Amino acid sequence: MSLIHEVPKQSRLHKDLTGRTPAQVNAYWSRNVFTGLGQNPEVVSPIFFLTTIHK
Repeated sequence: MSLIHEVPKQSRLHKDLTGRTPAQVNAYWSRNVFTGLGQNPEVVSPIFFLTTIHK
């Protein structure tokens, strides 16, 4: 599950967790989807995400 794009926060999150920029992460998912090896993560709003994890 991925949050709707919050560019500065998302950029730092990707860099801290994966060592990649958002563009590199997007390229990774695009490549996997194109080759049939994966599916893009579901994109959700921050409110939905927070209410879902607190259940």
